Amino acid sequence: MLAESAKENANPVDLKYRTFRKRAGAGLIDVFLLFILSPIFNIFRLLVPDNHSIILSTFLLPLTAVLPIIYSIAMHAAFGQTLGKMALGIKVVDFENESPISKKQAIRRDSIPLVYLLLMFPYTFVFYAGLYYFVQFYIPLLIATYSYFFWFVVEVLTMIKEPTNRALQDKLAKTVVIRYKS
Repeated sequence: MLAESAKENANPVDLKYRTFRKRAGAGLIDVFLLFILSPIFNIFRLLVPDNHSIILSTFLLPLTAVLPIIYSIAMHAAFGQTLGKMALGIKVVDFENESPISKKQAIRRDSIPLVYLLLMFPYTFVFYAGLYYFVQFYIPLLIATYSYFFWFVVEVLTMIKEPTNRALQDKLAKTVVIRYKS
């Protein structure tokens, strides 16, 4: 009851930026949707003769890894939100004037994960080509995996500490995620 009255008395501007839980929920929705869509790529494997299957897998599986980034950039550039954000009533806007974000801002928001995945593509290619038993591929793969996890932790910590719940990706792109009424 006390929490409800505090929420009612909260500044509407502050409430607009309280998006941490909604962002987490939107992320889960998006992951679920992408999880459902990713097997579609495997349908192509069924259509290809066995002797070409490893070649196709070598290119389709890394593409499946990049799909979430492409989805995020495309949806944010076009609508300012992914399907998960749409479902939960939040959107990404320009930090300065709350106007729709540009394509450039959409790319900047996902630039670190995009660069990470592009750098990992050769290792993914080698892994799925069956050359993963070479030790020299494990160390860069481990470094990349831990660095990506570190990026995720920094994103979450930045979002928690920031009064407007801006993550590091939002600061890089000069964006903010807000609640909106449709």
